[in-house]
Amino acid sequence: MVFTINNRPWNLGKKHSLESRKKMSLSHLGITRPEFVRKKISDGKKGKKHPNWKGGITKENLRLRSCRELKNWKQNVFVRDKYTCKICSKKGGNLNAHHIIKFIDCKELRFEIKNGITLCEECHNKTKGKEEIYESLFKVIVCKI
Repeated sequence: MVFTINNRPWNLGKKHSLESRKKMSLSHLGITRPEFVRKKISDGKKGKKHPNWKGGITKENLRLRSCRELKNWKQNVFVRDKYTCKICSKKGGNLNAHHIIKFIDCKELRFEIKNGITLCEECHNKTKGKEEIYESLFKVIVCKI
């Protein structure tokens, strides 16, 4: 039972004192659930019962993203671009091989070298969620190579 005031928890926005947190922490020490209870909880969150379940697509996606063909594609993109970010011209470091047309959207172009561009981690993070905006720019850059 949750105590509320005007349909809000009474302690909303309030923090426990350091002393209270220490007492709560100590009260839980040494308490473990029996194995059968842990197994029941674990089984209750697997597969279709898990809140993030998306219909069993993970296995195919994982297989595709860890296949040798994709690793070769990344390596070929890096070699073609001379291990240099094509936005900021940074050489080496943490590089990402970015799909110009999304990996998920076009199965035919997943492993085409012309559908890839080398980006440093910082530039790659800037493009996330804005792929459509950068797509035409990346196509122009790749055509010049």
